[in-house]
Amino acid sequence: MMKRLLPWLPVLLIFFAAEVRAEVRAEEARREVRLVLFDSDEDWSTRARAIESAGGTIRAGFPGGGAIVDAPAGYWLASSKRDDGTRSHSGAVALSETNTHDARRHAIQSWNRYLAEGAGRVDREIVLDGEHAGPVPDAARSRSKTPTGSNADDTSEFMIGSVTIALLLPESDGGIDASSEDWAPWMVDSVVARVQQGASWWQNQPLGGDLSFVFHTEPLIPTPYEPITRNAFTSASLETLWTAGLFDTLGYDTGNTFQSGRDYLNDLRTTYDTDWAVAVIVANSKNDADGRFATFNYGFSYFGGPYLVMTWDNGPVGPTGMKAVMAHELAHSFYALDEYNGGGASCSELA
Repeated sequence: MMKRLLPWLPVLLIFFAAEVRAEVRAEEARREVRLVLFDSDEDWSTRARAIESAGGTIRAGFPGGGAIVDAPAGYWLASSKRDDGTRSHSGAVALSETNTHDARRHAIQSWNRYLAEGAGRVDREIVLDGEHAGPVPDAARSRSKTPTGSNADDTSEFMIGSVTIALLLPESDGGIDASSEDWAPWMVDSVVARVQQGASWWQNQPLGGDLSFVFHTEPLIPTPYEPITRNAFTSASLETLWTAGLFDTLGYDTGNTFQSGRDYLNDLRTTYDTDWAVAVIVANSKNDADGRFATFNYGFSYFGGPYLVMTWDNGPVGPTGMKAVMAHELAHSFYALDEYNGGGASCSELA
């Protein structure tokens, strides 16, 4: 009997190997996206490595709160048997009454928006008459760090790998300008979710599969100015009148706003072990007549960072269109030029 089977052994091995490969492919095809909530404040890097080593892919991380994870069916089956201080959800999750800036609340809010509106879908044509991009004023280059071959000031060179998105929300305190805007908890939740949706749009593009984002939201940052009533972009010296204080308050005062921003981002990407980092500054404009700065613009970014700026209304786009503006401005932070008619960049121009 054994002698009769020996000639067929190579064929049988090939058959079984093909069956195994087919099973693996089928397993990969049964991928599912879920929200994973953390029960403790374990170090983010430790959490992320555990998820990825088990076969999961982090689409959006909220350190200290949770993550939106894409993984094959086997990952979720195994995770249900592990006692690792996490809980996964495939459906909508009720928002608990937690602190406005609680990372778990932001993870839940972003997940529920993901279920309701789709994964990073940007489904509107936006009027970009108040959008700008340009080179950052010179900031001293220094030190060296991650990723390999980059400088510590190279905080957003290539949109690939992992990216920390730092959300900064200035809150006017009436120190110099009359305070006309105040952030409400529901507005903060909305901004976090829209920013996450805008960034995630890039993950759904043909070459975006390797992108992952970590979202870090700072507590409201007090400022004596009311940013929406001030200038932006057209004059860096006038713009930094109010942006410089944000980084100063966070402990980064180099005398150069853009260098302070890069130092802040470099530390943040080290903390979360990501390749890159971009700051997103959103000026409250809910009570403003047109949702634009005094210089008539509402969204802009600097080529290669360190930050991009939007308003709550984004001019004619409206609050719900923030995800589209975020996706657009984030590309500028990674040196992309405007390619629409009237965008201001020639066909041969390079960033």
